[in-house]
Amino acid sequence: MYSIFGPELQNVPTKICPAYIAEKSRCETSLFHNEGVFVERYYPAARHIEIQVFGNGLGDVVHMGEMECSTPSPFVTSHSLADMCDAAVKLCRTIKYSSAEFLVDDESGVFFFLEMNTRIHVEHAITEAIHPGLDLIEMMLAQGIAHRSEAKGLDHASPGMTQAIYDKNLVESRVHAIEARVYSENPSEGFKPSPGILQFVEFPEENWLRVDSWVSTGTEVTRLFDPLICKLIVTGSTRQQAVSRMIQVLKACKVFGPPNNLAYFASICDNTIFKEGKATTRFLDNFEFSPSAFTVLSAGIEMTIQDLPGRRIGLGIPQSGPMDSQAFSAANILAGNTPETEALETVTLPGTGCKLEFHSFAIQVVAITGKPATVKINGAQVSIIAGLPSPGGGFPEVPQYLGSKSTSMGLGGY
Repeated sequence: MYSIFGPELQNVPTKICPAYIAEKSRCETSLFHNEGVFVERYYPAARHIEIQVFGNGLGDVVHMGEMECSTPSPFVTSHSLADMCDAAVKLCRTIKYSSAEFLVDDESGVFFFLEMNTRIHVEHAITEAIHPGLDLIEMMLAQGIAHRSEAKGLDHASPGMTQAIYDKNLVESRVHAIEARVYSENPSEGFKPSPGILQFVEFPEENWLRVDSWVSTGTEVTRLFDPLICKLIVTGSTRQQAVSRMIQVLKACKVFGPPNNLAYFASICDNTIFKEGKATTRFLDNFEFSPSAFTVLSAGIEMTIQDLPGRRIGLGIPQSGPMDSQAFSAANILAGNTPETEALETVTLPGTGCKLEFHSFAIQVVAITGKPATVKINGAQVSIIAGLPSPGGGFPEVPQYLGSKSTSMGLGGY
């Protein structure tokens, strides 16, 4: 038997009683000032299944199918889905409410009530994708207006409250939908929020793609709010096609500036376990993500991105470009790039060196030129730096500004 006491997991029977006593005391004295303890069965691998439900507050409730951040779920059977939807509707009718979520054991398929949300689901767009013409936000506004009228709620006979319409869509629908929420956060550093100015934003346009977003080039993502950039919703005639299209979109999106999770999502979608619909709540525990990126741990003096010939448009705009164009060009040639490719430039003085942490070996060549300097890899001094072969060079996600990727007086670069 597996039991959870607060955040503690116990799977040895002899430890359950002592753990119960300890947790009970902790809850009473330091956590909640209440000795009540919930004992729950633990499932090592499970599915988080959401049932989209809508009620009019008068006891009339309809469901619109399930979500597992994609719809339909690649796991649940028609029988278990019917049971979950029935349970969700019965619960919501009993309390005159409007949404439910379940935890489903990956091994047995048995489901358990998890929670209810008193708000619109962030994945509501995939529900709308399989029900043509459905607008859940509009329904919520209509329900709010009706609640304040003599009717006290939407008419149970209105199209939005007619279960037969949703049942027909669920049976006849040939649409699979997947949603990805793009955040300005750094997956390589524990998904730390990464506020800053979005230097360039461009989303692809496809008839099977929906983009819900508030950003554009120049938008500042502040540290004061949730760093959500956009939601990407793709549809396809099969799950395989929807996953393939999601990978295509994630790689085509251009959101340049602070780090984001686009590449992380693309790596997940390209994973065999995810493609086969076998990802559970434990999937990310062993998922490895190695971005072609590095972190500047110490920048030295005036570390910037420069390119050749730099920014030379005049009109009062400060010039930019490398301080030593010959050394700059030589480094690019050694790395296999064209001489003009953007690169890092820094000033090094005794005691003010720079330090970089690479997150993968997908770096072709790192070439260092300029005045003599001590170079170390993992603490060992080297004279030549080379990584594993990989195509491309420079910083492709640093956009051009006024014709250059160079940094100058707060203009462009990074």
